[in-house]
Amino acid sequence: MAGAVVTSADQGESPRFAEVTLRILTMGEKQSAKEVGVFTSSLPLGKAGTLYRSLSVVNETKGTHLALALAISVTPSLDDEGVLHCVVLSEATPKGAEVFQRAKDVRFIHPGEQVMELFADSSTGTRLALAISAKTADETPRDARRSFPPITFVVRVEQWNGAQRAELENLQLQSLDGSAVSHDYQRKVPHWVEDAEPGAAPDKDTLSLEGLPVLDLNSPTPTIQAGQGFSIPLSPKEQDKQRKASEKEEAKTRTDPEAGSLSEPSKVGGDKPRKISWDTEYYHLSMEPLALRGNELALRLTMRGQILDPGTKQPVPPVEVSVEKSLMPGQATPFYLTREVSGGAQGYVVWVIPQWPVIPPPDAAPQPPTAADAHLSTGKEIP
Repeated sequence: MAGAVVTSADQGESPRFAEVTLRILTMGEKQSAKEVGVFTSSLPLGKAGTLYRSLSVVNETKGTHLALALAISVTPSLDDEGVLHCVVLSEATPKGAEVFQRAKDVRFIHPGEQVMELFADSSTGTRLALAISAKTADETPRDARRSFPPITFVVRVEQWNGAQRAELENLQLQSLDGSAVSHDYQRKVPHWVEDAEPGAAPDKDTLSLEGLPVLDLNSPTPTIQAGQGFSIPLSPKEQDKQRKASEKEEAKTRTDPEAGSLSEPSKVGGDKPRKISWDTEYYHLSMEPLALRGNELALRLTMRGQILDPGTKQPVPPVEVSVEKSLMPGQATPFYLTREVSGGAQGYVVWVIPQWPVIPPPDAAPQPPTAADAHLSTGKEIP
């Protein structure tokens, strides 16, 4: 490092900022580098910003799996020659293993990214790296951010599974003074599971029906306590139907048509209580206005989410995306958080329509409403 590091705070001035972008990369033997996350933040000089992420690495060839907790701290500063530095500290913690620490003082004497290794795993043959780029933020764009008009985002979120598409939400988010807006969605899906073996630790996401109070539907006003679980008895007709199904299954499993012998009795209708397990579908959506150039809005959309596989009903690995696009007022633009499977795209698709008041120059003549303005005034849905 050339010279001592000084910050504007040491000089009694208002703090300056650095725009820092982190890209997390995975690479391995006979594997090209793959980007698994991009994160950008504006950090005051001399102040640390920290990123926490959980990663899951699978080597299908070797049949190995790695779960990793990652923490990255970045502190930007200027030395007495005006060169921008970023001190990077990282801690990679594999599940059940010791912490893997790395530290580096990165100097940005020219534009571009610099790369440092964060972690290497021999079991999966995977290396984790960080590509970092930074630049001092010009005060003019930060001041200009205060001149952003109120921006309303009409958002429609769809879940795609090939040709099957279902609308999940239709909402509006408003950004004031260019601030970022965000939204979270979560849906829990139940399914029946086998009871755990005796002595096994209980699963916090599994609900047992044993011991739950039975709701008396014959009572004029059946009641339970707030937040209390309950079970509903089957009607005589439903009980008889379940009994016949159990007897049929019992007869089918006890008789082996090929060997003519008896197999183990079926456990259908046994003593084990039934249980319900809950899996979660979710997404987190964030939109940040970057610049307003004339009648065009530069927008960064970041989204992370997880769905349940329609076939297996099991959660698929979470997917994350960060995209920057330029949008016109009233322009419907799709953002895709999907993966390609045999039946087509699978995941979430977000349609965004930005709206903001367009202020003409003082000497500009009044203009008739545009087609986009007419479309927005009708309140029609996104196509």
